[in-house]
Amino acid sequence: MGPIQINYGVNYYPNTGSWLSVYGWSINPLVEFYIVENSDLKYITKLKPKGTAVIDGCAYNFYDELRVEKPSISGVKTFRQYWSVRTSKRAKGIVSITEHFNAWEKLGMNLGSIIEISFAVEGIQSSGAAEVYRNVLTVGDNVTGISA
Repeated sequence: MGPIQINYGVNYYPNTGSWLSVYGWSINPLVEFYIVENSDLKYITKLKPKGTAVIDGCAYNFYDELRVEKPSISGVKTFRQYWSVRTSKRAKGIVSITEHFNAWEKLGMNLGSIIEISFAVEGIQSSGAAEVYRNVLTVGDNVTGISA
């Protein structure tokens, strides 16, 4: 498949409870994953870190959580949730997704077949605003997305 990366840019004005991330799912095993670039979530940091690595010039902390009977892309299931959380916040840049996958694998955080990768601005009981002006996904030599 080749290297996978996202080049993104967001005018990001969070108030509370939001995050910018690369988001996706794998199947066999069923795994939901996040590569968080900017966040004010306290929930993630309450998890026990599984490891750390420097990717794209910044340290990321890795977390692994079991989600029991929660909504998933395959209905209500039990699945793992993987997190890479950037230690310094940013709202634009390139995320070398394959490097996160490789780092997770070294920690026993294995993915199955990737069926979704997207750039997401999400929130839980949040307020604020976000305007995505660049969202370019590259898989090997294939490039798709928008750039303003």
